[in-house]
Amino acid sequence: MITFGEKETKATVTVQVHGDNVAEPDETFSVRLTQPLHATIQDNTGVATIINDDGTISIADAAVTEGNAGTTDLVFKVSLSVAATEKVTVNYHTTDGTATIANSDYVAASGTLSFAPGETSQNITVVVNGDTKFEDDEVMHVVLDNSSPFVIADGTADGSSRTTTARRRSRSRTRRRRARATSGTKVFKFPGDALEHQRQPDPGALQHPGRHRDHGQR
Repeated sequence: MITFGEKETKATVTVQVHGDNVAEPDETFSVRLTQPLHATIQDNTGVATIINDDGTISIADAAVTEGNAGTTDLVFKVSLSVAATEKVTVNYHTTDGTATIANSDYVAASGTLSFAPGETSQNITVVVNGDTKFEDDEVMHVVLDNSSPFVIADGTADGSSRTTTARRRSRSRTRRRRARATSGTKVFKFPGDALEHQRQPDPGALQHPGRHRDHGQR
């Protein structure tokens, strides 16, 4: 029974919920009001939802070498924390990072994964386009949303496409630098005071200008 005191307008009904470790859909129950005294009931039913927190979904990062031509599959693994007793679904879609649809780096993908009872993993495949552009490694993303009945624990994954053209350009630059370092000529410069010191006459010759000549005569 709920009793409202004088001037009270709100009251709370508390229901205890028992936890478990069963991967199951969200569950509901109802609370119904009856037999009002000195009042009328406008809405006699409240619905409560017990949200399942036992089963979770996550997606792992992925990486691939894009190649110089054609296409390569970039594969993301989506996993359930436990096997479900009924079908589990989750939506997914790709988003740009440094790799973009506008630059034709990859092909956009979206859809819904469905896990049959007992299944614990599925793959999402994104097509990466190869090219010969000089560029750094690039990243795009896959995002999970709208899952049922499991909840999403990790819903965003990074997909890296490693390029070979950037590394080839780096090696070419290194070879050119080494070639410059091992060829050509070198110019050595000496300090000016050293040159001036070499031009200075013998102080003794200045003080006794004829000493050497006399010594030679003796």
